[in-house]
Amino acid sequence: MRQLRHPMTIDRRRRRRTARGLTLLEVMIALVILSIGLLALSGMQVTAIRANGSGFMSTKAISLAELQLRQLKSLSYSNANLVGSPAGVVYAAGPYAGAYTDPNSSVVYNQTYTVWEPAPIAGVKLIAYTVTWTDGGTHSVSLMSRMGNELL
Repeated sequence: MRQLRHPMTIDRRRRRRTARGLTLLEVMIALVILSIGLLALSGMQVTAIRANGSGFMSTKAISLAELQLRQLKSLSYSNANLVGSPAGVVYAAGPYAGAYTDPNSSVVYNQTYTVWEPAPIAGVKLIAYTVTWTDGGTHSVSLMSRMGNELL
């Protein structure tokens, strides 16, 4: 009489005969695909770092322009720093304009502003404040505001 074997024993033997594992070629192909994916991710990381730096510089420029524009608007209407011609005079130096070097990044922000009185509107001055900087290219941020003569 033939001895019957347990079904689990037969299944394990079959698996051993059919399971061969991965060949060296299959492993190498998988590594090449993985390395291509990792190279793409590293390229995206470099782009993200550059965009983060650019965003920081833009934010710094907007903050500078906003601060200086607020200070200009706090002056009296007839202040010498706000006297402009109808065509507009660009102020590139003085207490509210000039170069500012960021101590953390050594980026130089050039600040200028223009003041003019629009012809059809009496008692109103427009102020345009511009901040420019160079970081692999020339960038600029401009803010504009108006102020009125309280005496009118």
